[in-house]
Amino acid sequence: MNVIEIPDRKIVTIYPSCFDELTEEQFDFVMQQVIKLLDGKIDLDMFKVLVLYHFLDLEYTPMIKKMEKYRKKEDLHTRNYNVWRMTQTLNWFFVEKEIKGEKRQVFNFESIRNFIPSLTVLGDSYYGPEDALMNISLGEYRAALDFFRKYAESKEEKYLDSLVAVLYRPERDNYPGVKLEENWNGQRRVAYNPNHTERYSGYLSKASFYQRYAIYLWFANCHNFFREGEIEIEGNKINLGELYKKETNEDDSKESLGWTGLLFRMADEGTFGNIKETDSQGIYDIILKLYQWKLDADALKKQQNDTNTNL
Repeated sequence: MNVIEIPDRKIVTIYPSCFDELTEEQFDFVMQQVIKLLDGKIDLDMFKVLVLYHFLDLEYTPMIKKMEKYRKKEDLHTRNYNVWRMTQTLNWFFVEKEIKGEKRQVFNFESIRNFIPSLTVLGDSYYGPEDALMNISLGEYRAALDFFRKYAESKEEKYLDSLVAVLYRPERDNYPGVKLEENWNGQRRVAYNPNHTERYSGYLSKASFYQRYAIYLWFANCHNFFREGEIEIEGNKINLGELYKKETNEDDSKESLGWTGLLFRMADEGTFGNIKETDSQGIYDIILKLYQWKLDADALKKQQNDTNTNL
């Protein structure tokens, strides 16, 4: 957290210093400003000023900006300098990257936390996955990844809407009662059914673009987490990136085929049942099975190396 102290006014203000410290409301505001920035409606400096003022619970209206010309020049200079210093604490929102030979400041959203747990459209609520896509199935992930790639390549909003529709679905019937049952599986959303994606996408297309785009960015972060992240299960640290590369055996451009191939392989072995049952299995259950395969393969390789050494 960043801490701003103004002794003469006896004010101490604490505000975020990274994405995971944002509230959902703050994230919502930030994403609205991101879209304005991408659309050229504000520049980078104004983005930081607007976000800073929001964090400090201060207003920055056109009227306030207009009245600045009536302030003393020295006071205005001091105020602007202090605001500039504080905006430098928000540099973590961006990272410098070279794009087409030119260095640019790029929005640097890397959190796997879901800041948009639900969307309300036309009075109806749609609920999304948990942080890091913890409660989605292999089938959901494969479908979402396909729409994610299509939107990234084409920028056609129909694919963005379909991505959101795979991840965000209505609440289960009688959810308040179901969640009290002993055999409740933790799912609030109705079960994933690809036949309903087109219908849901039509409704969810009415959600604000900045929300849908934020979900797109968040999914990208979770996808990258699967490729490069690390989780700990029962004291074992699992490097997801290593598993991903070894088990899919595909380059990044063919990754969707790799996951489909994995689906058929597991179905053939009957690990989780047939193809439909395997596709309905939780993505982290799939990852754990991959980890077990890796352990078995490493053990076999070590055994073969030991045998060759003793020959």
